[in-house]
Amino acid sequence: MKEIVFDAISASIAELSIPEGPNDFGVRSSGKLAVNHDVGVYGAPRWRIRQQLSPDDAWEVETLTSGELLSAHRSVPERFESTYFAWAEGSRAESGAALLDALPPGSYLVVRSSIEPHRQPSVILGNERVPNPPANMLVQLEEGPFYGLVLGPDAMHAPITTHPLVSLIAINYVGRSYLHGAFFFDCLAREESAAPTEAGAP
Repeated sequence: MKEIVFDAISASIAELSIPEGPNDFGVRSSGKLAVNHDVGVYGAPRWRIRQQLSPDDAWEVETLTSGELLSAHRSVPERFESTYFAWAEGSRAESGAALLDALPPGSYLVVRSSIEPHRQPSVILGNERVPNPPANMLVQLEEGPFYGLVLGPDAMHAPITTHPLVSLIAINYVGRSYLHGAFFFDCLAREESAAPTEAGAP
């Protein structure tokens, strides 16, 4: 079994290292002009973010109902799971270590946050404010240097934030360096998640 390293830096920040090995979850990008970013299980992504050729055009975010979600019951190394639970105790994301275990090889920061995502009449997608976002798109951060959106797996329902969320960072999100984008994805199968739709997750 692979050796995952989880080190708590503080009560709110931890380092996570995933070793090299087989992996079937993450982000894959394609295209040379307009770029597609597929997020989720490889070959069956749950989200597609289309970055337009012109920085002034709105990005498109599509929720793919045919895409797969991760199971909360996947096998997780016991040592990592217990270490994560000890650090996450008292947060709204005490469960969901399986999501972190599924990340591609690399180094990550895991953050506990009390910021609550909320609905807004419009959202910033690239360098354009788009009205009437779907129910699964909530605003997490509104002040620079990051603008954050939380995306759920079902366009008709708000995301669940009682387990960890995976973040994808878009540098120079609006075409300028003063604001970057942060997309947070609710990737666990909904029937296996905690029912309340509360905000906050590591």
